[in-house]
Amino acid sequence: ANGENAGSGGGGSGGSIWIDAGVVTGSGFVQAHGGSAITGGGGGGGRIAILTPHLLLPLSNVTVFGGSGWESGCRGTIYTGVFRGISGRVLLEGVSDARQPVTFELRSGAQCRYVTTLTLGADGSFVLPEVLPGQYTLAVKGPKWLRRVLSVDNTTGEVSGLVLSLLAGDANNDNSVDLLDLDLLVAAFDAYEGDPHWNPEADLNCDGSVDILDLDLLIRNFDLTGDA
Repeated sequence: ANGENAGSGGGGSGGSIWIDAGVVTGSGFVQAHGGSAITGGGGGGGRIAILTPHLLLPLSNVTVFGGSGWESGCRGTIYTGVFRGISGRVLLEGVSDARQPVTFELRSGAQCRYVTTLTLGADGSFVLPEVLPGQYTLAVKGPKWLRRVLSVDNTTGEVSGLVLSLLAGDANNDNSVDLLDLDLLVAAFDAYEGDPHWNPEADLNCDGSVDILDLDLLIRNFDLTGDA
């Protein structure tokens, strides 16, 4: 993404390059040089960002030189973001098999930086592999469970061993346990998968039936609200 050279006037500025890959390797070159000029000033170097957990390309092959001229252009900028994973377990109240979909949201200040929905492992395990270093608020929400929020800092290395417990009862997935959830459970009470009035969202413990065990979970957490 090199800028154009010029006979008169200034050289063109270098462009921008963004690389987001699992591995960056080889012996080639990544360049965003400013263009040179004969009578004018050289163009400024561009910007290169490489986001990868495995940067095997020599950094000497990544260049953002300013162009030459009666006054040389300024050097550009290079950013190499090495991903640092976040992992742990989510404990879903009431279930024996935690292989359920859960949404993870990484927030930085008022902005959402990362959102993904993962199916947990049988023990509730999860891995968020491609996270740039930073200080985040991690919000975790399951479709029948109340949201939990905690602070995470992976600026100095990967974060592992997190444990979050999510309370059950949010049948309508609005982050509170109230009469609306109770209405759904009552409407589907005593139903099994395949029954006409079956509602999987009312099956709070994910055992294939809506019964007293689900009602117990809802009553236990009635009138609670999850983290914002």
